[in-house]
Order: sequence, then C-alpha cells, then structure tokens
Amino acid sequence: MFSAINALFSGAAFVGVLFIIFLQRKALRLQKEELRLMRIDLQRTAKAQEKTEREFLELIYNSLLAAKLNSLSTLLQVQKEKINVESLKSLYHSNGLIKPIDKLSEPMEGYI
Repeated sequence: MFSAINALFSGAAFVGVLFIIFLQRKALRLQKEELRLMRIDLQRTAKAQEKTEREFLELIYNSLLAAKLNSLSTLLQVQKEKINVESLKSLYHSNGLIKPIDKLSEPMEGYI
C-alpha cells in the first residue's frame, strides 16, 4: 500500500515539475515579448528626443539670426538718421539758416 502511495506522490510531483516548467517557459516568453516592446518604445523615445534636439537647435539658430537681423536693422536705422541729420545740416548751412560754429562764438549783443 505504501508503494502505491509513493508512486502516486512521485507521479504528482513529476506532473507538478512539468507544470512549473511549462509556467516558467510561458513567463519567459512573456518577458521576451515585453523586452521587445520596451526596445521598440525606447527606439521611438530616442527618435523623438533627437527630433526635439534638432528642433531646439534650429530654434536657437533662428533666435541668433533674428538677433543679428535686429542689430543690423538698428545699425541701419542709426545710419539713416545720421544721413538725415547731415543732409539737414548741409541744407540749413546752404540756405544760411544756421551759422557756422566759428561764427556762433561771436558775442550775443542785443540778446541780453
């Protein structure tokens, strides 16, 4: 009778070991699939990060370009104003509306 019970327990233990091996293989397959999906997701994330980096560098470049253009525009405006002032000075000098600087040093008689 003990040998029959021993055989029954041995058979049950063997079936249990086979079932555990089956479960472990299934878990291993699931882990492999999860790792594959994680790799795909990491590749997608890396591509998105590279795209963001390229866009950020492009934004920096465009900002620097805009700053240069603003500087050049300001310089151009200053030069235009200088030209306008010089042309007005020459216009006033030619029409006698402004005395040359050396004549301005004359005493201002009659104004006091």
